[in-house]
Amino acid sequence: MNQGPTRSDAAYFLTLEQVKTISIQINNYISALTFDLLVMKPSLTLRNALLGAAVLILAACTVNLEFEIFSSDLIHIAQQKNEVIMVNATVKMDYSEEEAESVKKFMNDNFRDAGNFKVVEEEYSTFLLAEYKLPIVHAENEEFKSEQDLITVIVNEADTGKYLVGIKFDKEQYKAMNVFSQEKFYSDIDLKESEIQFEFRSDNDEEIQTSWRSVYVNSEAYPIRGKFLLHKRDKLIVTLSDIFKEAMKSEEDVIYFGEMTIVQ
Repeated sequence: MNQGPTRSDAAYFLTLEQVKTISIQINNYISALTFDLLVMKPSLTLRNALLGAAVLILAACTVNLEFEIFSSDLIHIAQQKNEVIMVNATVKMDYSEEEAESVKKFMNDNFRDAGNFKVVEEEYSTFLLAEYKLPIVHAENEEFKSEQDLITVIVNEADTGKYLVGIKFDKEQYKAMNVFSQEKFYSDIDLKESEIQFEFRSDNDEEIQTSWRSVYVNSEAYPIRGKFLLHKRDKLIVTLSDIFKEAMKSEEDVIYFGEMTIVQ
């Protein structure tokens, strides 16, 4: 029985907005080409053909982020409001030899302590990957100053032994990053096509009850809420959904999407 496209098939389908954009580009290209054929010199027809082909194959600029969170770090920050923990993270972007230096500069300018650059091949595509540091901060920490932090993990304590996990998205930095994207790709950074994913690890001796919403957990979608009981050394792979990423650009500074409770 045909069950329709799965999440792994999503890359092969265009959104309505993308279809509209491509349609407009095709119409503009056809209009320009027709004008050349009827009015301008024949040599310009080839020029417009090449320009039209370039427009149609322009790739969106994506910034893929991966990092890891330990349960003990969240609890520590919840109890020590003025402390900050920097976790290991990676940023990955499309790569070409012609743009190598500009992409490296972009990473250095926009991601804290970016370094250890390496070129990786994945599914017929080439990417530049760099390691950087991502902060975990208490929601009431007024001393922390965001620098080169597109996203920051935010922790708050709802009740005794119950912790909220959220993400703060720096809209001003996103705007600044889009200056580079517009110059190189003629479009803003495509958050929907960018993957933001983290590995949540339980390293407490006690059992931990977690719940997550508007994300994928271990590749399964949980738009409302998914609950997971974790023992020490258990882990989850959490990926932000397209809806979540779009909401980051327009909603309040912090979006809470996870809860963690120590089981007594």
